[in-house]
Amino acid sequence: MQIIVFLTAWGYFVYSDNIEVETNVFLPLLGLAIINAFSASAISLLVVTFIKKLTTLSTVSSIISTASGFFSGIYIPIGSLPTFAQTLIKIYPGSYSASLYRRLLMNNQLSSSFKHLSNNELIDFKKQLGIGYQWQSMTSSTQEFSVLIIALLAALLIVAFKSFFENRLRKDRRL
Repeated sequence: MQIIVFLTAWGYFVYSDNIEVETNVFLPLLGLAIINAFSASAISLLVVTFIKKLTTLSTVSSIISTASGFFSGIYIPIGSLPTFAQTLIKIYPGSYSASLYRRLLMNNQLSSSFKHLSNNELIDFKKQLGIGYQWQSMTSSTQEFSVLIIALLAALLIVAFKSFFENRLRKDRRL
């Protein structure tokens, strides 16, 4: 689905605004889309394992979908939010995925648009838009990718442990 949306949006931007995405980012975008899909699916699986009713699933899905967009910095740039909200965004794994997409899609444009500005001004702009996050220093793409992989593995590990212990409990009850 991400690939279809990307191709549709890309075609629209090329047609309406003559904005082109350079072809050298297609392969990294595809890889990021795959990792992002697995990571988001694993986190969703973790949430769903605790839900027992369909009506609860529907409600939780609505809440998580909205919160996910907010915590990814999609609706409002992170730099315009208060410090507490920025911290919440920084601990949500999906925000690192969004940052990686921004890095890939904006890298060349940032290099050309900000070549006359100082490095500090470029960093301030990136902080404002959520292209990397400020902890002790700005996060790198490697660190952001690591957050996605750790979130994926942690979610799958928790689901596996939960499943293992539930199966074990069922066996003990039968004996």
